[in-house]
Order: sequence, then structure tokens, then C-alpha cells
Amino acid sequence: MVDDGQKCEHNQFETKVDVNRLSEKEGGAVTGYSADIQIRCAECKTPFAFKGLSAGSMIDVPTVSAVYAEELRAPIEPAPGAPSWEANADFARKFTNKWHGTAGTS
Repeated sequence: MVDDGQKCEHNQFETKVDVNRLSEKEGGAVTGYSADIQIRCAECKTPFAFKGLSAGSMIDVPTVSAVYAEELRAPIEPAPGAPSWEANADFARKFTNKWHGTAGTS
């Protein structure tokens, strides 16, 4: 954490997301997916904690890392009815641009 004597207002953020394929054994069939998410202030590097969740790892319930709750462990799955990125490359390009906050074309 950076400390220059000034109180940071946390106006900018950095995120780290790891997406995991879950299986019951190493190399086994995929039984689920999870996203491990961390957020910190881009200016002072203070990590943010996720509130209101239990610590641990569960395949079907969001949890947080033990001790400081600085990592959200969220179960995820493919959205039903979501378009295939390969089947509609133009839609995927527009969706991705909007998702990341950059200007897309209409």
C-alpha cells in the first residue's frame, strides 16, 4: 500500500479475475466453473474486501477467502441462450467492446 500522508479517495480500481474449470479429480470431467475476483485501488493499492459472505470454497455458493475476505469465489456457468461467439462474430465484437467500456459501432 502506498502512503504519502494523504487520504486516498479510491477513484480508480484494478481487478484480477481467474476463471477456473472445476472437476472432482485432476484431469477429470468438468463439473463446474468459478471466478475468483480481487479488487484494489489503482492509486494506493489498498485491497477491497467482499462483505456478507462466508469464507471457504463451495461449488454452488459464493464465498470469500479466509482472513481478510479479499477474494470473491463465485460459481459461474454458461448463460442459457447466450449467442455463440463464433457463430456471430460481429455481435461478439460489439458486445465485447461495450462490456469493456470502449466505443463500439452500431
